[in-house]
Amino acid sequence: MNLLSLIRTAFCVALVVFTSAISYAQENLSPVQADIRALAQKTHISVLPIEDTKSFYTFYQERNFEPLWTNNGDIKGVIEVFENSWTHGLNPQNYLSDILLDLVSSPHDIDKAALDVMMSAAVVRYGRDLTGMRVTPDEIGQTSAAWRKPVSAYAILDYVTGESNRREALEALPPQSKLYSSLRKELVRQIEDLDKSDPFEHVLPIRVQGTLRSGDRHGVVHNIRYRLGMEAEPYNDVYDDNLVKALMQFQQANGLRPDGLIGQQTLDAMNKTRQDKIDQIIANLERIRWLDPRKPNKYLIVNIPAQTLWAVENNQIALEMPVVVGRRGRETMSFQARVTGVRFNPTWTVPKTIKSEDYIPKLKENPHYLDDKNVTFIKGWGENEQVIPAEEIDWQSLTENEIKQIRIVQSSGTNNPLGRIRLLMYNKYDIFLHDTNTDQYFGHSARALSSGCVRMSQPERVANFVLADNASWSNDVLQDVLAKGKMRDIPATTKIPVYLIYQSAWMDDTGRLVFSPDLYEWDRALVQRLKAKHEIFIPQAV
Repeated sequence: MNLLSLIRTAFCVALVVFTSAISYAQENLSPVQADIRALAQKTHISVLPIEDTKSFYTFYQERNFEPLWTNNGDIKGVIEVFENSWTHGLNPQNYLSDILLDLVSSPHDIDKAALDVMMSAAVVRYGRDLTGMRVTPDEIGQTSAAWRKPVSAYAILDYVTGESNRREALEALPPQSKLYSSLRKELVRQIEDLDKSDPFEHVLPIRVQGTLRSGDRHGVVHNIRYRLGMEAEPYNDVYDDNLVKALMQFQQANGLRPDGLIGQQTLDAMNKTRQDKIDQIIANLERIRWLDPRKPNKYLIVNIPAQTLWAVENNQIALEMPVVVGRRGRETMSFQARVTGVRFNPTWTVPKTIKSEDYIPKLKENPHYLDDKNVTFIKGWGENEQVIPAEEIDWQSLTENEIKQIRIVQSSGTNNPLGRIRLLMYNKYDIFLHDTNTDQYFGHSARALSSGCVRMSQPERVANFVLADNASWSNDVLQDVLAKGKMRDIPATTKIPVYLIYQSAWMDDTGRLVFSPDLYEWDRALVQRLKAKHEIFIPQAV
């Protein structure tokens, strides 16, 4: 017995049980309507889940369970969309296209209701796959509160079935951005190339201890030339000017600082396989779909792998600057928040992770470790707050609970790690954007160096961007506030969102796709989870 027969048998059993208890006449339903009613309140149609079951049933109920899919042209057009869903990094098999096509051509009346409900269930699943997360957030260290919720079954069906061209309606559901479109085209190109011989298939990964610089000699230089598509020079093991130029172009295309130095990040980019590239594209398509395409007029965005901040206004980039992000083990989390204002000349309350992992062990070794940092030790809160002189604290004898009760607060000044400006942006991670008292890292290619917060290279410009709508605000006012040296919070008249995203592919100002290293290996973790759930399909031949 084939799958369609099994499905039909299951439908018949369900319908007999349900319809035996009702009268078609009493319900004013035709046999097909009654069958649709029975099926529309199930949680699955065979192996196809009916997602958002309550609103799915409500949609049919409001239409008295009339069939939604009576035009075979509509059905076949939508099925073609399902079959091409791999170009979004989805799995066409999840929408049971083969079964739907069999049902379209079936002469059996019992299959009419099955086709209608299954078609709607497939459209809903496809629509929700394109408008929300396909993994459980906890599985990849995310929180669903930060990202777009899948569109309801009711809204998807109302939109698609309400359009004259249902195929075009379904094709309009994915993000319509240039980046998303370019990544889809690149995914198709990379998958098409899987049928071609890989020129690097038999080239071992390039390994170098340390860093190669212009003029250095090394046995891997020949393989580097080959990787970059340069003419082979088997007897030239010198990292010469021509190779430096080609290497810098490669670095720029891979989100790296074009410094001509061959270090580990550059080698990792060179050693990527086609499958690595495909996985990276699928991960980036997935994350783009988590973002609500509707953006306000003004916002900030920090791309963590790019280690870059953009301030956007009227769909134009007003500011772009390098930032320092969290290092491995203390990653900058990906989330959304609202910037409500700016704190000038901030104090710094040492976060619990830095306090417990960095400061306390050193204070136990040397109680005077923070003597030159303008630090105050405080116990309690509010009226019960008590400043404890440093010389009275015996860190060795304090219990863990007693240590937790002591806050370490650094006053404003040149030693303060927050520098002179911090954005006010509440979030559960206690991560924020701020100035720094160590600005030497902004010129480096690898800037994953902080304990989680984002250090801005041009904090004054960002503060002016945030406060631009405040009455009488100007850069002169900003300089005056800073010069006074006292901590001051200035609320923003216009509260703006800030998006901290993990997007390892983006477009440069020429419209070219740039692929960066997978900084925290979050792309890899996401794709592994999607594959484990059979959410990805790579066609063997395109």
